[in-house]
Parts: sequence; C-alpha cells; structure tokens
Amino acid sequence: MAEALPLQRSATCLSEFAAIVLAAGASRRMQGKSKLLEPLRGSPLLAHSLRVVTDLGLSDVLVVVRPDTAVVTALGKDWPVTWVSNQHADEGMGTSIAAGISSLPETTRGAFVVLGDMPFVGRSTYKKLAQAFCPDRGTTICAPMYGDRLGQPVLFGQKHFTALGKLRGDVGGRALLQTYANEVERVAVDDCHVLTDLDELRDFTPWNRFGLGIPSRNDQ
Repeated sequence: MAEALPLQRSATCLSEFAAIVLAAGASRRMQGKSKLLEPLRGSPLLAHSLRVVTDLGLSDVLVVVRPDTAVVTALGKDWPVTWVSNQHADEGMGTSIAAGISSLPETTRGAFVVLGDMPFVGRSTYKKLAQAFCPDRGTTICAPMYGDRLGQPVLFGQKHFTALGKLRGDVGGRALLQTYANEVERVAVDDCHVLTDLDELRDFTPWNRFGLGIPSRNDQ
C-alpha cells in the first residue's frame, strides 16, 4: 500500500463538490431494525450523518435511499438534500453509487461517496480531501488514511463518474482506487472516525449509554 502523502494545499473549496450519501442498505445485522433510523444520542443515525454533510457548503447533497421511502418519511423532507430512490437497492451498494452519480448535475467537478452509517467523520477531513484534489497534477481520487488504514469517505473526480455510474452488485468504488492507483492521493488524517461505522445494535451502546461525544458541527 502506498504511503499516505502529506497534504498539499490548493485553492479548492468544498462548494465545488457534491456528496452522495449511501442510505439504501438492508440493515441485515440489526435484528430487524433499520440501522439508519436507530436512535443515536437522541436522533436517528442518518440525521447525524446528514448534519455533517449539509453543513459543509457543498454544491449538492444526494441521499440514496430504498424505494419504500421509510427513511424519508421518518426524517422529514425539510433537509436541504435531494432524495434519490434506488429501485435496485437489494442488488448491492454498487447500484446506490450508480443511482447517485446518475442524478448529479453535469457540471459537478467531483463527489464524495459517503456511507450513511459513518456519522462521526469530521469537517476537517472533508476539507483535507478537497484541498488535496488536483486533476491538473494528476490527482483525481482522494481517500483518507488513518495510520496505515484506508478510510471513508472517498472523493472521486468527474473523470470517474462514467465508471461509477456503471457499478452493479455489491461492488463499491474501491476498485477504481486500484485501476487508477497513480491518480489516487492517500491523505493522512488524524480523524479515527474515517474507520468508524455502526453495523450492529451493540455498536450503538458506547455512544448512547456512556455518553461518548459526537463531533461538533463546527469541528475543524
């Protein structure tokens, strides 16, 4: 695995990018409950994730959900996002990425692919990925590295939208990091939450029972 590179500053700002939030999973490990609607410190898990991305000043935030509309109904339609229904959600994550990509405006320069069950990623991580993005010097994919581990979210440049739009099954965007390895910048971050997802009911316990803090909306 290539060593994470130190951040190289650019004039890139977050308003040049969109986010595709993946929220169409089947919650198979949640004992019959909806993972994204499970309470986390008083609010549904997905609400925490949406607060982070809608506070970034991105050009667009698209949230890909299952066609049953349960998530949209539960959270309400007042969020400043575009809800995208994935009619093929049961076929895997790849179809959700493709649905989100196909709904982006043609002028979108790049898009963060965000997992809806990773609500703790800090604002500073998104900023670092955006600042590292520079197609002019060959950097068209930016991924966070915490230690020697690759995390989420990943920022993909417009160049890769066609390939992402063709994803099917449970294949995510990680395959592109291998195909275009020479265009990937692995950005070192001090945000351990690029590795923190909530998959099972027991994962919620430390946050709900022991009062562990959720990163502030103003996290820098």
